[in-house]
Amino acid sequence: MINVNLTNELREFAKKAFKDDAVELLIGFEPLSNGSNGRPVVIFSENEIEKLTWNDSLTFNLSVLLRKFKNKKVGIIANGCIGRSIVVLINEGQIKRENVVIIGIPCQGMRDYQGGEMYENCQSCKYPTPPVYDYLISSNKALEANDDTLGMRVKKIESLTDSEKLSYFNEQMSKCIRCYACRQACPMCYCETCFVDINSPKWLSKEASNADNTIWNITRIYHLAGRCVECGACARACPEGVDLMYLIGKMNRDVKEMFGFEAGLKIGVKSALETFNPNDPDFFWKGECC
Repeated sequence: MINVNLTNELREFAKKAFKDDAVELLIGFEPLSNGSNGRPVVIFSENEIEKLTWNDSLTFNLSVLLRKFKNKKVGIIANGCIGRSIVVLINEGQIKRENVVIIGIPCQGMRDYQGGEMYENCQSCKYPTPPVYDYLISSNKALEANDDTLGMRVKKIESLTDSEKLSYFNEQMSKCIRCYACRQACPMCYCETCFVDINSPKWLSKEASNADNTIWNITRIYHLAGRCVECGACARACPEGVDLMYLIGKMNRDVKEMFGFEAGLKIGVKSALETFNPNDPDFFWKGECC
């Protein structure tokens, strides 16, 4: 359901941004005909502001569109995870802070518009408000997460025997059809040419076999280490229901435990795997990994 008060405040900020010539275009959401969901929209003037909406069933990470407008002054609507994604993109030199005007929304969590259940990553979210913004919606109170539900599920799977974990992992990999919807939905998957699209050398076959599915998913997860903000866009984009949130959740919690790092919280901070710290764990060289 559309949040009327928040939507009206959002439109007022958007109108101000256009009137002040702060933006050339603005990325947000427009409602679908069912009224309970939304899709990305790009507006180019204050005359289109009535298209903008906000509700609790928005599943797309808008920051994935920012690189398409690198040379323009772009406004964007951002809750916590979209805002953190913007910070990562700035830190990685993909966009410039001075070219982005952020209308921040303290998020109350996103829900499945069909079942009404709050998404697992939202239940675990510790940062519902974007870390940086130019305007902030004041009519929305941020969700206060009480439990790390995803982390608890990660621990539950970790407690399984090796054979049980392998069985669960193989079950998930058998679902994957390598449509790459997860890659397209992820703002951090911005490589101009992905390794799976290279024919010489050829890294993967076109067949969606368990072996190649495993290579694809594990490689992508490692690529996101220290960069993923756990927005859940990839998991929601997957048409086969592969448990991507477990893989992401495990990776993020390992990065936090080993390096004390969480992505997208501060501009100017490199990701965990972009830096060297002599105090980083060195279990590999000590032989503790095997």
